[in-house]
Amino acid sequence: MPYCPVSPPYSLVSQDFEKLRQVLDTLTPGLVFAAAAARYDRAIEAAVPAGTEVVLAEGQLEGRAPPRSTRSPPHRPRPPSTP
Repeated sequence: MPYCPVSPPYSLVSQDFEKLRQVLDTLTPGLVFAAAAARYDRAIEAAVPAGTEVVLAEGQLEGRAPPRSTRSPPHRPRPPSTP
């Protein structure tokens, strides 16, 4: 799976997130990872398109669905145990 690390100051120091937007427009990622929702929430809201999956190591963002890997799987009945 190809990936591209992005410099944290693009998200944490910038006030307009222009460089971050430029990176995301160039790469058009299918998934964005950030370590903590509390630190990166402003940048994610400003620059990551709504349809892009966001995976966070800690926390959750309001208004975004949790990533597929953290959603509860569909209920499957357990097979009967054999004696």
